[in-house]
Amino acid sequence: MKISIFQESVEKDMNISKSGDFYQDLSYIQSILSDTKPSYILCKESSSFPAKTVIIHYVPEEAEIRDKMIYASTYHTLIQSLGSNKISKSIFISNKKELDISLFRENLEGIKREDSLSIEEKNLQSVKNSQEYAIGCSSRQKYINDTFFLNVSEEAKTAIEKLSKNTEEFNFIQLINDPQTEILNLEMTMTVKPNDIQHILPSTSPRYSIYSWSHTYNDTPAISRIFIYTCPKASTIKERMLYSSSCLMALSTIKQWIPIDKKIEAHDLSDIDEMMLYSVIYPLIKKKQECFLRPKRPGK
Repeated sequence: MKISIFQESVEKDMNISKSGDFYQDLSYIQSILSDTKPSYILCKESSSFPAKTVIIHYVPEEAEIRDKMIYASTYHTLIQSLGSNKISKSIFISNKKELDISLFRENLEGIKREDSLSIEEKNLQSVKNSQEYAIGCSSRQKYINDTFFLNVSEEAKTAIEKLSKNTEEFNFIQLINDPQTEILNLEMTMTVKPNDIQHILPSTSPRYSIYSWSHTYNDTPAISRIFIYTCPKASTIKERMLYSSSCLMALSTIKQWIPIDKKIEAHDLSDIDEMMLYSVIYPLIKKKQECFLRPKRPGK
């Protein structure tokens, strides 16, 4: 069975009829997968009794970032609704060619691959992580009053606190999320104009940034603090997943030391300019359309 997400709803896309041996049907499954759209495939593993389900989590490299994030965040909900005890294997692929018979057979026979873990292993890891969060022992995150926070380096914390006090040293902070520890580290501070922000952000990796924007609106001086999450299309899948899953925690963490007025998310760095900042901070209020009045008949 092929399962897809339509308008944020998980639905059956199509039934896949069995035509022969389990492995022989893989070539047909390849043919129904899109080069740009993610999907889930549920297959019955005939080698086990009673037959259990193999779930293929397919996320092509060419898929839109938003689709990748939606499918990633929905995956565990799907597992829970199906029942993890009924699923024998979960396999992640980013290319249809990975459904090659020999590679797929090796996966199901238990040969270790980075992107193939059993549901039981994943559940154990999830439980372990949850326990670490609950007792506050995680080296990567802290759990306070129902909110997750990322750990922050002292250098980054000092810079954020300075920015909150309207320091004249800089107005822009760029933070990098360490993929090994998920600790927010300070990458750079500088003074920058709105139209130059796009030129100092990396074009191949995600980043979190904080911008203290001094400007005028209706002849009134103002300062707006903006959290900017950028995730260029050239970023690796691992980086996208890391920054996407940590984004809200990063924002909550930063808000401990500086008030944030608005959050901006951009995949195309060229979108970030002064016009965009004005539109985000001061959104236009749409005027109500006047109702059409039927003209009066002559003589009335």
